[in-house]
Amino acid sequence: MARVPNGRRHPSRWLASVPAEQALPLMLAVLLGLAAASFLIHERAIARSFGFPLDGGWLDLALARSVLGGPRVEGARTESPGYVLVLTCVEALARGDAAQILFVAKLLSLAALSVIGWASIRLVRSLSGTDGVSAAAIALMVPLSPLLVWLGASGLGMAWGVALVTLGLAEIRGGRHSMGTALVAAAIWFAPAAFAVLVATFLATRERPLRRLGLAAAFVLPWAAWYVLTPGPPLEVPSLVALWNWVRNWLSLIGIAWPGLLAGHFSGYARAAVHPILLPALAIVGAWRVRRTDRLLALSAALPALVMWPLIPHPGALGRMLLVGLPATIVLAAVGLDQFVFRSERGVLRGGRVAHVLVVLYVLLSGPAFWRVRTVYAWQVENTVRIGREAGGWVARRAAPGDRVATVAPGAIGWFSGLPVIDLTNPRAIDRPRGPWPAWIAIPINSPLPDLLLENYRAIHSVSFRVQAGVYPPGPLIIFRRTYQGGMAAR
Repeated sequence: MARVPNGRRHPSRWLASVPAEQALPLMLAVLLGLAAASFLIHERAIARSFGFPLDGGWLDLALARSVLGGPRVEGARTESPGYVLVLTCVEALARGDAAQILFVAKLLSLAALSVIGWASIRLVRSLSGTDGVSAAAIALMVPLSPLLVWLGASGLGMAWGVALVTLGLAEIRGGRHSMGTALVAAAIWFAPAAFAVLVATFLATRERPLRRLGLAAAFVLPWAAWYVLTPGPPLEVPSLVALWNWVRNWLSLIGIAWPGLLAGHFSGYARAAVHPILLPALAIVGAWRVRRTDRLLALSAALPALVMWPLIPHPGALGRMLLVGLPATIVLAAVGLDQFVFRSERGVLRGGRVAHVLVVLYVLLSGPAFWRVRTVYAWQVENTVRIGREAGGWVARRAAPGDRVATVAPGAIGWFSGLPVIDLTNPRAIDRPRGPWPAWIAIPINSPLPDLLLENYRAIHSVSFRVQAGVYPPGPLIIFRRTYQGGMAAR
């Protein structure tokens, strides 16, 4: 063994001696760490603090505090009820210290991102049977997926929904169908679109159907009861418009550019796709390669866009609810690369060379979208922290005992104000108040203003954002104070 002057083994010899089954997870861990660190460093530089990129994270915190006896949150339904229970325990241990809670939330989402990468490697190995190009591609494609890294750095509960789905698919591919079904069913408590993947597991595999159905019911039925009984935004009548919302967001998510996912979220980057067009192209090749032996991944990638629209009209900012099917798409794309490796063994364009060229091209094409999503992520954290501290803190300093605030950002304003909060995702809901009208209302200036606001409330403050276009939440935010005229005090 060659040695350097200090007597140690040469690094290149050490790397060469590392088995592939150890080198790939090591490579994945390093790349995931670098990708997530770039998001978190940029978040700190732009927002000057850590936070959640969407109000849903603050909403989960506010709901957790409500469970512990804090101010109520009315009319809001979280996307991740399981995560609210987790944060309730964290908040009880941290005694309401937001910095400690955020630190734990970030660690949890980063751990979920690691699980996604590790389970994806397991899926590729089970499909290709080797640690070749396809497994190495996964170690590159997962850290280069802008939205998976966005999710891993977010601190949101949906990260564990995606992680449980991916781990469940790996268990099913490994022959542990009951365990895999239970994991996918449990993911519904963190990401509701996991229900579509659960349907895919029953369509693709028929091993022990009754036992698996019982395991699925043990998770799905309590979740369905919670969804029906918990007050939330009014359900909408399913329409083809909702289906089109899901489909076009899914197309943009996997790399087929379509206005919808990025339009309205990436200022100046409308009609751009999140992933390179190579992702869906290679995924189609991978799905064709395993079409006779495995339909699970293809169904898991496509069904969320086709099944969830009657229940949820829109997949959310950046199409985040569709992320449960993204790891399956990436795995199929990695398997598709193997098809090029075995396509030809001779000539200038033999398969191995083509596969390596495609990997390099994928890395180069991923760069711009990765940069854009990282920037938007930091802007979202900046805006949600600002809306909470400035709007929530401003109202808290002027509120009287018993005051409530109704807002489109119930999480951030509810958490930072410490007041009971009413979700005004649909601003016209204030026309039909349940009980006394709230003393404060905070809504974006471009929201439709009900007659009630014009007649009985007065605009007295506004909160502007450094970033106003194409980023959640929309701004500027106008704060209205209730006037005590025309019998309002009696209500």
